[in-house]
Amino acid sequence: LDSSKLYDVAVIDEIQLLSDASRGWAWTKAFLSLAAKEVHLCGDPGVVELVERICDQTGDDLQINHYERLNPLHPNEEPVSLAEVKKGDCVVAFSRKELYRTKNKIESITGQKCCI
Repeated sequence: LDSSKLYDVAVIDEIQLLSDASRGWAWTKAFLSLAAKEVHLCGDPGVVELVERICDQTGDDLQINHYERLNPLHPNEEPVSLAEVKKGDCVVAFSRKELYRTKNKIESITGQKCCI
């Protein structure tokens, strides 16, 4: 994140991690150091009160929009091998390095193109 650059729009996903005891510092740093005309925060609505308190302290305007998921998520009961990944599936990884490694494996195994 280049905090010296002004962005038109920025999106921070999983904003509920602001309140996470071990990782909240990273989301707090991103949220407070991000210079953008408009910031969209996506995540669990349980964090709204915390975001409101932060915006009260910083003097930032806050507009809250709630959206409904258009398509339901259907998580698998059991893990799926990468060879079984098909068009339309969502694969979750928890680091950038793991994300690209997984993308490359899926493309190599299945011949399908993946987007990140």
